[in-house]
Amino acid sequence: MTPQVCLKALNMAKSIVYLSMNRTKEYYKKYYAEHKEKRRQDSKNYRLRHPERNSISCRKWRNNHMKQRRNYECIYFGKIRKKVIEILGNKCVRCGINDIRVLQIDHIKPCGSKNRKNLHLIYKEILQNLNQKEYQLLCSNCNWIKKFENNENRGKL
Repeated sequence: MTPQVCLKALNMAKSIVYLSMNRTKEYYKKYYAEHKEKRRQDSKNYRLRHPERNSISCRKWRNNHMKQRRNYECIYFGKIRKKVIEILGNKCVRCGINDIRVLQIDHIKPCGSKNRKNLHLIYKEILQNLNQKEYQLLCSNCNWIKKFENNENRGKL
């Protein structure tokens, strides 16, 4: 024999659980908003006290969210690249082409191989007006021509 369940009582119980969940969410939402700085400081202190746990959890998160991170980085660096190109003039210094797809940031003095791996640092310098005079915009053709003329190709051609 199956037990008889009162549907009215069951629905009431569900609504009570739903209400308590909503109240809990509202409470925590309000608490987090009011104690934002304290929570931030507590989190920072925890990370400083337990660096090994933080590095392990960060590594796990990075490995599990590889595609999400790459998509975010592409969007983020694309926006920053557009800002940098605007600051440097939006066109090639030599030929005047303004197609953003072919524009490259070039070191006026040939020292680019040192900073090639730290492109985000170059962007940061340009955005903060630190060393804008050391960089110029060239299209890819003009950039290769400049490298060839200045013998910066290191014997590859």
